[in-house]
Amino acid sequence: MKKFALASLACAAAVAGCSAPRVPDDAQLTALLRAERAQAGDANARIEGSAVACLRAWSGDDKLSQNLPAAMRTDASKKACREKLQPWFGDATRNPEKFTFEDVSQPAVVTRVMNLYMARAAGGMGAAPPAVVTTAPAAPKPAQGSVDLGTAGAALQQTENVCQRVQQVATTQPANQRAKRFAEFCARRVQQLRTNMEQATGRNDSEQLDKLAADARRLAEIGERAAADHP
Repeated sequence: MKKFALASLACAAAVAGCSAPRVPDDAQLTALLRAERAQAGDANARIEGSAVACLRAWSGDDKLSQNLPAAMRTDASKKACREKLQPWFGDATRNPEKFTFEDVSQPAVVTRVMNLYMARAAGGMGAAPPAVVTTAPAAPKPAQGSVDLGTAGAALQQTENVCQRVQQVATTQPANQRAKRFAEFCARRVQQLRTNMEQATGRNDSEQLDKLAADARRLAEIGERAAADHP
């Protein structure tokens, strides 16, 4: 009888051990949750912002989900975001170790996912090499981020377009010092705004996104005046 009881306990322990959530490391989380446009195998790939929000909603931790919009915490929204992520868990290139959604939505793991997202969005991959300076600074490139910034992103795109026009003025009218100074500032400011917007999106901070969009529009207004300035 004792042997049977011990065997039963051992069996139960083994089953519990097998069903316990596994814990992926940072490299495995990056591979699984990398942004759509990120290259497979990029150890420093950005984390998909919508995936971060979904995992926060599923974490069951009040602190992790406290700033999420109420709509994202509904059962329907949680089901939809999980269904969107589920193909990634079945993708052998993203998830060769076959981690489950339950493994990755543990509060401790979600906290690490958020930290990875913030570090990558803030440029935690290290400083970029210094740009080669020519007769005029390079114009900011069109949006390349993989995070959907919504209306704030649209405002930022308009600002980038204005910056490009100012860059052209600075190049074709060397005497236009106002345009030249603005062109030098604009590329840095646009990139800073994009980083801040991506971070706010990861936190689902709509109020901060609105403020950043307003900053982008003001920057565009200044740029329009700089482009119209005639020396």
